[in-house]
Amino acid sequence: MRLDHAAIRVSDIERAVAWYREVLGLVETGRGDGSVHLGCGEGTDLALVAGGVGLDHFAYAVGSGEELAGVRRQLHRAGLEARETVHDPEPDVTAAVDVSLPSGHLLQLVMPRSSPTYLHPSERTPSAAHAPLDVDHVNLAARDPNGLAMILTTHLAFRLSDVHRMEDGSVVGVWLRQGERHHDFAALAHRRDALHHVAFSLASATAMLEFADRLAARGQHAEYGIGRHGPGANLFLYLRDPDGNRVEVTAEMALVPETAPTRIWVGKDPYIIDVWAPYAPPKEFWEVT
Repeated sequence: MRLDHAAIRVSDIERAVAWYREVLGLVETGRGDGSVHLGCGEGTDLALVAGGVGLDHFAYAVGSGEELAGVRRQLHRAGLEARETVHDPEPDVTAAVDVSLPSGHLLQLVMPRSSPTYLHPSERTPSAAHAPLDVDHVNLAARDPNGLAMILTTHLAFRLSDVHRMEDGSVVGVWLRQGERHHDFAALAHRRDALHHVAFSLASATAMLEFADRLAARGQHAEYGIGRHGPGANLFLYLRDPDGNRVEVTAEMALVPETAPTRIWVGKDPYIIDVWAPYAPPKEFWEVT
């Protein structure tokens, strides 16, 4: 499987479309009933859904209808609800199954119409010239991040890259992967189950600097960053969309061999969040939608 897209809710869909196109650099790729689909050049990487704020769903793609049916049977045997998607899927999806996680988050398993291919820089449209390369990862707020990790590793073949726990053994963060990139899913401990952020990958550290300058030129300001995380070692910069949904742009995500052991981070150490800075992030960083 691979991370396919995320869908978030917004109160004013046209205002949100303008922000994600003009500030983040995404390209509109289609529209549905109460939703707009955006991509990093082609396909859907982010869907905006009218009404509310926060996560609507996040989706992983499978390779075939047989694989989708097999995963669905496995989830049913494990006592997890997996049902055919009741709403229209994204325009480039032929079949989809909704998996209701115990946290209340909605995971969607989708079968794309065709296999993804890379987009050559010379083929990018002018409107996508400064767009991120792809959706990078989804980071949830969860009352039980360890429970989510157990479900995903046991029943959906995720690998656990890193765990952050306190001295008393309680788990406050998990980072998981489907491929070799350090994480495409993460969950942080919080008093409620919600969305922390959706992340998009940029080509390089230089591209992140250019993005930060572009933000300033548009009168926008970063919430936090540029910095470098401990888990994943990736560069980060966080900002908020007009509804308060958090977006991260990132680069230089670590690659993890398939057989690598899970790395453990222990204690309330601000260096875990940013190895460059000895201070904690702003308190607003722990707000979720």
